[in-house]
Amino acid sequence: MHAAKIETLKIYRAEINEYLDMRERELHAEMQRIHDKDVNLLHELQAQLKTHQESLKKMKAKLTLHEKNSSELFIAATRTFVQLDQLQSSLQKVTDTVGYQRYTIVRDPVVEKFLQNKAGFANVDHIFGNNPSCYNI
Repeated sequence: MHAAKIETLKIYRAEINEYLDMRERELHAEMQRIHDKDVNLLHELQAQLKTHQESLKKMKAKLTLHEKNSSELFIAATRTFVQLDQLQSSLQKVTDTVGYQRYTIVRDPVVEKFLQNKAGFANVDHIFGNNPSCYNI
């Protein structure tokens, strides 16, 4: 009888360990998912910035090409101002997206309460005749 009760306790402890291991794996997977999402976003933003850089080079080349012809330069400059406004708007979106990100692990209050419980994780009811007693383990 005593060995059977010890085995029941071991099984219960194994269930607790299994639950904690499962939750840890889930948290790892969620952290990896968040990390992957952030990395993908950074790659997208990097590509956008490269596109903007190329657009600026093209604008500069057009302005340089028409440097000697004032009417063509005026038309190219006017178009460049419109493109620069669009570019600035797009860059503002990139800036807003990047922002400062911080992640924290928030402890589960139920688990915290369990860990702080001095009574243990189970009780042993000892019944001897008409005098029951209870022991925490």
